[in-house]
Amino acid sequence: MKNNLCIAIRFHVGRYHGAGAWPPAPGRVFQALLAGAARGRKVQPQDEQALQWLEQLKSPVIATPPAHQGQAVTYYVPNNDLDTVGGNPQELAKLRTAKILRPYLFDPQQPLLFVWQFDDQASHRHHAERICMMSQQIYQLGQGIDMAWARAWCLTTALARQQLAVYPGTVHQPHHQGRGVALACPHLGTLASLQHRHTLMLTRFSGTHKLRSFSQPAKASFGKVFYQATSHRLLFDIRSTSTARNFLAYPPEHTAKLTALIRHQTAAHLAKALPQQSHEVEAVFIGRGAGERDKARRVKIIPLPSIGHRHADFGIRRIFVEIPDQSPLSKEDIRWAMMQGRYELSEHSWQLLPAHTTTMLHHYGISLATPQHQHKSFASWRSITPLALHRGKAKTSAAARMKEHQRAQAWVKQSLRHAGIIAEPIEVQLQREPWTAKGSPAGSFASSSRFSSQALYHVRITFNQAISGPIVLGHGRYLGLGLMSPIPQHQPALFSFPLPQHLTISAAESLALVRHVRRALMSLAKTKQGRVHPLFSGHNRDGSPAQSGHHRHVFIAASDDNGDGLINRIIVAAPWICDRMSHENWSDRTKFSTIVKQLKTLRAGQLGVLHLPHARHLHDDDLLVRLSTVWTSQSWYHPTAHPRRRHDPKLFVINDVTTECHRRGLPKPQVELLNMHVGPKGGNLKAFLRLKFARSVRGPLLLGRKSHIGQGLFYAADQTSQSPHPIKPRMI
Repeated sequence: MKNNLCIAIRFHVGRYHGAGAWPPAPGRVFQALLAGAARGRKVQPQDEQALQWLEQLKSPVIATPPAHQGQAVTYYVPNNDLDTVGGNPQELAKLRTAKILRPYLFDPQQPLLFVWQFDDQASHRHHAERICMMSQQIYQLGQGIDMAWARAWCLTTALARQQLAVYPGTVHQPHHQGRGVALACPHLGTLASLQHRHTLMLTRFSGTHKLRSFSQPAKASFGKVFYQATSHRLLFDIRSTSTARNFLAYPPEHTAKLTALIRHQTAAHLAKALPQQSHEVEAVFIGRGAGERDKARRVKIIPLPSIGHRHADFGIRRIFVEIPDQSPLSKEDIRWAMMQGRYELSEHSWQLLPAHTTTMLHHYGISLATPQHQHKSFASWRSITPLALHRGKAKTSAAARMKEHQRAQAWVKQSLRHAGIIAEPIEVQLQREPWTAKGSPAGSFASSSRFSSQALYHVRITFNQAISGPIVLGHGRYLGLGLMSPIPQHQPALFSFPLPQHLTISAAESLALVRHVRRALMSLAKTKQGRVHPLFSGHNRDGSPAQSGHHRHVFIAASDDNGDGLINRIIVAAPWICDRMSHENWSDRTKFSTIVKQLKTLRAGQLGVLHLPHARHLHDDDLLVRLSTVWTSQSWYHPTAHPRRRHDPKLFVINDVTTECHRRGLPKPQVELLNMHVGPKGGNLKAFLRLKFARSVRGPLLLGRKSHIGQGLFYAADQTSQSPHPIKPRMI
């Protein structure tokens, strides 16, 4: 059984001057309880035990009335530096310094609620009742001018949820996923740190009257918890008006045009039905006449392209709507307005109907439940519709384009701050091309939006912690642009099997070893019916090659990392990590990870029986997968086609690897030949290469005709090195 401690705080005046963001942090309430209960340095043992109990509870739910920041006011206060004027108190006016305060304004008739949940036990109830008595001694919250009083009570979980459900304001839930506002919360040791700071404050000045020294007391210890206001979420299907059963799909390039049509028509219905709120309708839907406080109240209309399967065509069939809890318009009014009348776009007439299924939301990391009930979160995200980062102009020189690209990475971080995402981005990748095979280039969205093609980028972001959706970034986020989808990380796409030191397999046997690994994986992937998934066989069910235009089966390589002529490890990579244009789905990710993890014993013919250790995940600084602009061959690159007799072999290899990089979704490289072998009559052409990209590229890089069996393997290298290990290729 669970019980709840609810502390209601009321302010004498509807202004809050405390430092930090809104709402007031639970740590301030904890300090206010301690300040009210203390008598000088003394705190009664029962009060101290109750506060120690409170600091061990989970972060509370916070309910606040609608608030916005008022006008900044400048106060001139004396600076504590009398020595600069010779210690003369008459010169105090010269020491005044400016202090700017911008309070939050709200209705003082509505209390702030802080709700802690605890186990319904006798000892816990005793501490909760003691906190209720201590709350009557609160006299301020925030700055000294923020006079307040409080009362507290205990209630059941059902009553607490009911009270929060009918609360006429914003309910802030602890999110724990790097989104929202970071607030200070008490944790184990907070009370002791506050008492220690109070003791140090009393002795911060030491020495004689003529020579005094000052020591800064240590700050109190608080935990940082992210809070996010609950939002209402709606999902609609785009259905044809002639036959309501049929979906109507629009190309993803129509995202901005589709969003503008829906929001203008919905705003017109609401303004007609609610004439007294017409100004607020214009502000929260269209942004016309909106101020700084209206950003947190804007309604987001997000068209959702169909994704999640290799045959998905990215057509827009659904509309997702997120209504902030601070919105002045009710959820039911917005639902009614969006379902009124017909919409017409591109000679098609359609209507919005409640969605029959919410499966598509899972592919965007979204749940129709409130944020605290979401259980899926992801660390890596990629854009489905491009981000509008700036209103740039076309750059002619390569140096200007490189500088613009670097600035765009900084704008991505700024757009995360605007979206309220506190999680820190570890890696940011930008490109004009889509991340998936059936996606649309960033420039194709310019014709239906107000942004130029130079302002649009496809972005891939990896955060330092997992977060949940929806994530919509950039200047076009209110037009549906900048929609991100998660990249699942729980199923790795690259495995490394280090060989034990007692196994001495020559690098010349790498091709034979790779073939044995492929047979072992096919054996593990074989079903009871004797079929092998194309992911491991490279063939369809009828035995024909799986030729889809992109690579669909695994890449296997045997690597000599230190150049001693012996194989050090076996690498197994999924096709979607080697071919950026290949489209993966959830089932393939699960199957790849499940099968490869089962590879423990390898019967390799004349090489013997190899007992492989557990597969390892590669670190970001591994030469195989690190970010680098220079990549050097570790094994021979075999061109994807055979040259004609009159072709120059050098130019042919350079053109072939350039085309191969374009097919794999990589930027165009500068190619330098380090070594080349040409067989009789121009056959068996192969080469060692060094590739230089204009921007950093993350591995693995397996390129060329024989890349699935370990040839064409590249390692990251510095500008000055010829290769990652001591290879001495013959220069051309």
